[in-house]
Order: sequence, then structure tokens, then C-alpha cells
Amino acid sequence: IAAAESPIKYAEWLSNSEHVVWLDGDSLSVAEIDSRGGNRNMIKFFLNVAPPFFFDRQTDSLYYFEKNILYKISLTAN
Repeated sequence: IAAAESPIKYAEWLSNSEHVVWLDGDSLSVAEIDSRGGNRNMIKFFLNVAPPFFFDRQTDSLYYFEKNILYKISLTAN
């Protein structure tokens, strides 16, 4: 699906099972698992995400702390 630039810290399928999300280095990436339509789409967010973090597969949301502030990223795929 994709090549990671540094060791993968975490990987999970989105609830639709057609996208995979992973954390590596300082980035969060989401990619389609196939190339329907001619291209495999992928998006990368550059974040400073370090454990602890939590991925809620039912809502496709990633929760993480940065400087004692809780953040939520919704990764809902359509």
C-alpha cells in the first residue's frame, strides 16, 4: 500500500475496511487499500504524536495528548 519512512508505531484499519491508518515518525497517514479509479489515494498529516494515544475504530477517531491537552482527529472515510 505504501512505504513508511521510519518504523511504524501503530497501524489500524478504518471501520469501512477500505482504508488503513498508521503512525510513523512524526506523521499520521491514511491510504486506500486499492487503486480503484486509477489511483491509490493517500494523505499524510505531520504531527508530533507519541504514546499514549488511542484509536476508536467505531468512530474512526484518533485521540492523543500534546503538552497535557487532549486532541481528537476524526478520520471518517466516505
